[in-house]
This record gives sequence, structure tokens and C-alpha cells, in this order.
Amino acid sequence: MLRLTAVALLIAVVIGCGSFRVHKPVSLPPGSLVPWMNRPAPAYEEQPPPSPSPYPTNAAACTAASLLVTAGRQGAAAGNELQQFIFTNSGSFPCLLAGNPVVTATDPQGKRVTLTFGSGTFFGPVWPANIRAGGAGELDFGTAGGCGTQQSVPYSSLSFQMPGGGRIDSSLSLFVGSCGLSSSGLGLPPPQITVPSPAPGSVQTLTAGLELPQSVARGHELAYVVVLTNSSTADVELSSCPSYTENLGSLTRSYWLNCDSVGRIAAGASYRFEMKLAVPLSAPTGAYKFSWRINDPSGPFCGSSISLIT
Repeated sequence: MLRLTAVALLIAVVIGCGSFRVHKPVSLPPGSLVPWMNRPAPAYEEQPPPSPSPYPTNAAACTAASLLVTAGRQGAAAGNELQQFIFTNSGSFPCLLAGNPVVTATDPQGKRVTLTFGSGTFFGPVWPANIRAGGAGELDFGTAGGCGTQQSVPYSSLSFQMPGGGRIDSSLSLFVGSCGLSSSGLGLPPPQITVPSPAPGSVQTLTAGLELPQSVARGHELAYVVVLTNSSTADVELSSCPSYTENLGSLTRSYWLNCDSVGRIAAGASYRFEMKLAVPLSAPTGAYKFSWRINDPSGPFCGSSISLIT
């Protein structure tokens, strides 16, 4: 059995960060400390975010004769360099932009060479897609330095042998860093998915903050406070009570919120919910990430760090 004793809150900081039916909750005044309730809940299974649907790809392949290629944007992130090329459908019908062209270029010695590259860039995927007449897709190249003493090598007069047939010659250029070259393939970036805003009065409109001690001893009980605040203009009813999950490193526990004491969080109000978590005596000492969340994909969430001591 674990030895459970109260751990006094040290200097605390407030950090922004299924349901259970409740009957006739006691109404505590806003700002009250709501006592912890030892009511375990089913483990929360994180749902994967929704994935965008693929683009239509039923058109005939784009050929060199129906494409114009121009330089796109350039950028840098985390030591990676983006070099983008835009392929515009100059034809009268949609065509499918997909695959990787064979790219040749003139090296600094004036020799015509075929560029080699890996699949996928740091800057995200590009999906095959039908390109409408007058529309445009892209081909991204990524490179980076820091893989040796070799300087970046410039290549000019790029030519693109298209998967759909034909070759596009150009005066475009790119450079290859010491880490080599990678390519996204031809197409369009994945469509963005719009995440709907939380419905007024839903628990997702709440924000969460932590009053967490700086440390807790192994084999003791971590006592802390979660502050739930309703900054919206609609009351949040807790009659269908949510569960929450707390994580201390790999230790995960889920409980029902104490909605027996608070049935509603009025607009502009906040409550301080007492929390308790038994820390195993076997847990190694050191610094740990700590997180707390309402068990819903939209949260609310909050987190901080804490040290386990002997």
C-alpha cells in the first residue's frame, strides 16, 4: 500500500491551460474551493484529429505541353531551406498533377546532370490533384547545410521531364546544400480542416489553470488545484458531468469532476477544484511534465512541470 499524506502547496502559479449525470448539485459560491471526489472514470482514449479528404485525381495526366513552370516561394525553418516551383495548367481542361519529374540542370562546371533527391520535405506533404484550367500546383524541394564542410552547389537551367510526358525547359535555378536534396512530388498541399468553435455554454468554452506545487515526495499524495474559468457570456451547465485526466510523466489517472458540488459555472465565474493524485514510491526522482485536461478533444487543457523528490 502507498503511504498517502497531504503535501502542502508550495509557491503556486496559475497557468492557463464521457460524462456523468448529476442530480440536484449543491451550489457553492463562485471562487469556492470544490473538494476532490474519489470517483474514478474510464480511461480517456485520445481521438485522432480529422483527416482531410484526398483531392480528385481522375483527370488525364498533365503533359509538358499544357504546363508553365515559374519560381515559387522560398523559405527557411529549423535549418531547412525551401525552394518551390509553380506549375500552371495553361490548357483548356483539367489535368492530373502527380508524381516526380526527372530534373536535369547545369552544374557549376557547365555539365548537364540529373539531380537526385529523396522523398518528402521538412515543409510538409504535397498531394496528387486535378488542376483546373488556369489553376496551379507545386513542386517543393528541400535542402539543408550542416552535413559536412561542402558549400551549397548552385544548379541552373532546370528541365523537368514530366511523368505525363514531355519536357519543360526553363531558366530557373536551385541550390543543393551539404545535406542533399528532397522533393515533395507534384500536386497541392493538403486542404486545411476548419475546426468548429465550441458551442456557447459547452464545457469546451472553459479555460483551465493550475495551482501546482514545485515538488512532491515519492509515495506521497500530490495535492493541487485546477481553476476552471468561464470567460464567455453563456453559463456552462455541468448536469452532464465531464471526466478529466491527469498525467504525471507516464502515470495517468482519470476521474469524474465533482459536479455534485458545482452544477453550473456562470458567465464570468470561476471555481477552484481540489485535485489529488497518489504518487508511487517506485517513481524515479527528477523533473516531470504534468498535464490536466477535460476529456474532450477540445479540452480545456493546462500543464506545467513538477519535481519528484525523496
